[in-house]
This record gives sequence, C-alpha cells and structure tokens, in this order.
Amino acid sequence: MNMSQLDLGIVGLYLVAMLVIGVYSGWKTNSFKDFAIGDRKVGFMALVATAFATHLGGNSTVGLSEKVFLHGIVFIFILLGFSISLLIIGTFVFGRMNDCLEE
Repeated sequence: MNMSQLDLGIVGLYLVAMLVIGVYSGWKTNSFKDFAIGDRKVGFMALVATAFATHLGGNSTVGLSEKVFLHGIVFIFILLGFSISLLIIGTFVFGRMNDCLEE
C-alpha cells in the first residue's frame, strides 16, 4: 500500500499541529496537579468515562461477542466480572485520586 504525497502531507500536518497545541498548552502547566486534573476543568465523570474508553475497543465489541457465541452463556458471567472490575477501579482509584488532589 503506497501512500501518496498528499496523504503523507496530511499526516505530517496533523502531527505538527498536535505538537504545537501540546507545547502551547504545556506552558500553562505549573504543577503536577495542573497536569493531572486540568485545573479542575475535567469532572469526575469524564475521568471515569476515560477509563471505560481505554478498556473498550474493537475486541470488546466484536471479539467478546464471538467468544460468547463459541463458549456459550457462561462467558457472559466472565464479561459481567470484567464490568464489575471496571466499576471498582473507577470507584477506588479515581475516588482516591480526587481525595489526594484536594489536599
């Protein structure tokens, strides 16, 4: 698969734009607290949604459905355990992170 010069230019322009935005935003960051929570501009639910989005992807929509089809209904209980673990991670990790950052 060959990429044309236009494709490479678009990707390069995107990377340069992300670098410029990152450097510009980084000058405003004075501490780790500013970096971690964005000066309190990011809410708790946004952090939890980020954790869920990190764990979800093509495998969790198509791949896990295939495993339920292949292995039967017992695999649904495994998936339920995975969901419960994400809720526990969200409650304990982000709850404690929020407490640490308020000090």
